[in-house]
Amino acid sequence: MNDAVRALVEAKVRFLVIGGHAVRYAGLPRLTQDWDLFIPPHDEENFARINGALEKDLDVDVVPLGPRGEHFIQTFQTQWAVIQFHLIVAGVPSFEIAEAEAVDVVDEGVKVKRLSGRLLLAAKEKADRPVDQPDLYFLRKLKADGKLI
Repeated sequence: MNDAVRALVEAKVRFLVIGGHAVRYAGLPRLTQDWDLFIPPHDEENFARINGALEKDLDVDVVPLGPRGEHFIQTFQTQWAVIQFHLIVAGVPSFEIAEAEAVDVVDEGVKVKRLSGRLLLAAKEKADRPVDQPDLYFLRKLKADGKLI
């Protein structure tokens, strides 16, 4: 568990773990160098909690999604790790839908929510990058075996 993510949990920030850590939480042993977090794109109180929790690490604030989609991914180097805040995730209809079907995970005694297997697979399929291929293989196998949660 990354201390920055722990700080977000303690500040009661609404977020879902996506990307490599979500695949790791789904059961694939893998390494990833950053934390990808899906956040609601217009929740001003949530942005205030994020910016307060990480104020010592952020040189600029995390900001809401702009009217033309500006700021849909915001990347920050913290003292612990790189964190990417995603305000839109390709393949995922909305944060609210994703949050409603999120999966609880406990990491080092801290409860976080990750993107559901269904939406994680949809997001990875939409991105379809070379780096995603092992994740896609793993998630598709879970789905075929009826174990995709």
